[in-house]
Amino acid sequence: MADPRRDAVKGTYTYDFPEDARHGAVSGNPLEGVAFIFYVHAWTRRVRDWNYAGVLSPYWRLLHCSDGAGRVRFGATEHLLNRRNLILIPPDVPTDMSASGVIDMLYAHFLPIFPISVELIFKADRPIELKLRSEHRHLIRLLMAGYARAGQQHTANLLRFRALLDVCFAELLEPYVARLCAAKPPDARAVRMLDCIQRRYAAKLTNRQIAAAAGLGADRAVRLFEDATGMTPMARLRRVRLAAAARLLVTTDKSIKEVAVECGFANRFHFTRLFADRTGVGPAAFRRRFGAAAHGRPAIDLRQGS
Repeated sequence: MADPRRDAVKGTYTYDFPEDARHGAVSGNPLEGVAFIFYVHAWTRRVRDWNYAGVLSPYWRLLHCSDGAGRVRFGATEHLLNRRNLILIPPDVPTDMSASGVIDMLYAHFLPIFPISVELIFKADRPIELKLRSEHRHLIRLLMAGYARAGQQHTANLLRFRALLDVCFAELLEPYVARLCAAKPPDARAVRMLDCIQRRYAAKLTNRQIAAAAGLGADRAVRLFEDATGMTPMARLRRVRLAAAARLLVTTDKSIKEVAVECGFANRFHFTRLFADRTGVGPAAFRRRFGAAAHGRPAIDLRQGS
């Protein structure tokens, strides 16, 4: 079983998975332990002037128009958003979103927590359009009815959104299952370095300290890590820190200085520069645009252990 432990830095519950569970080896299922963290989930009605250019976020977004129609553009590709589909937008994917007239929008901002074997193989770098099937429609109807009855904070709504994401990611990950089952477990040294970054991102980590978690010298560790993940340890560390910072901006009223310190940045100015480079807006503007507190909706964690 996963071991829930209180994290004093983030103030949320996290889970430690046994190493074989993180590899998807407990039941022979490579998707063992997939979970989701929700930043915001909502159904908003009669939305006007839904127009955002160059939106870039450090978490996933799910969008569905229950009434009306919108557009999501990525580069030269444009997706029509309507009652017959939903769109998933991965992190770090710049998109333009717009709608003419009034729309009803079902949406969520979330992070999937993948076993490391899945994370190393499944790469998403553009918006993904899914045509609605019967199971999607059923869950969306339940969600809208739940929001209409109980508002945005009802626990059942969160569970229904979790079920909707389960259905979506089952479809997305299905093509990878055979490859995952046939793949060798990830290099245990790369796994230990990934875990070191995930657990200690608030500390002043160096390549040498991350390498020590794998029992390697710094140069060799950087090469091994990059071969396994496609990025350097420092790039991964920045990504984890920025995602954690975005979460605090969205779900708390901590000051930007407090967020910077809690997420391991040297100071507020260093954090602001890196955050703006990644998202296209500064932390204060990001909070105004996406902060759950601005809409009266606290974000909720929902993680599923093995």
